[in-house]
Amino acid sequence: MFAQHLALAVPALLLTLGAGAWNWLLHSESGARWLFGKLQSSPSFSLDAASVSGDIGAGLQLTGLVFENGTVRVDITEIEAAVNVDLLPPSVHLDFLRSGAIGIQAKQNTEPADEQPANLEETIQALTLPIPVHVHDVRVSRLEYLDQAQKPVIELESLQLRGSIHKALV
Repeated sequence: MFAQHLALAVPALLLTLGAGAWNWLLHSESGARWLFGKLQSSPSFSLDAASVSGDIGAGLQLTGLVFENGTVRVDITEIEAAVNVDLLPPSVHLDFLRSGAIGIQAKQNTEPADEQPANLEETIQALTLPIPVHVHDVRVSRLEYLDQAQKPVIELESLQLRGSIHKALV
């Protein structure tokens, strides 16, 4: 009898703990800061922000965001975004994203020329994600993309978009 109760209690306890952890991660500032800290510790890229506040589900605010890897540096003055993550079926919904100025700067690449993307169009066409991402409302006040020679390739004063991406840009 005790074994039957234990067999029911343990999975229920694990499910409750999992749901609580998921709720904490998406709907608390400490969960958002923990996740941002985990991203900052990635060895494949550098990520930093002057400040992080809010939560992922209702609206995460970041100022002075800097992302850098071997091929690109992205500077964002300020950004606010709300994300909804569905487990069944797995998908991500970017409910809104509001951003100040975004500067994207291509870095000098030391890889052989045959391994480099030829241009921005090929890079965008190569975007794929393992799960669908639905973008509902994105507004960017300014976007600038500089090539490796620091010459402007794209300069947009105001950008608004929505769409989806999964296996390929839709």
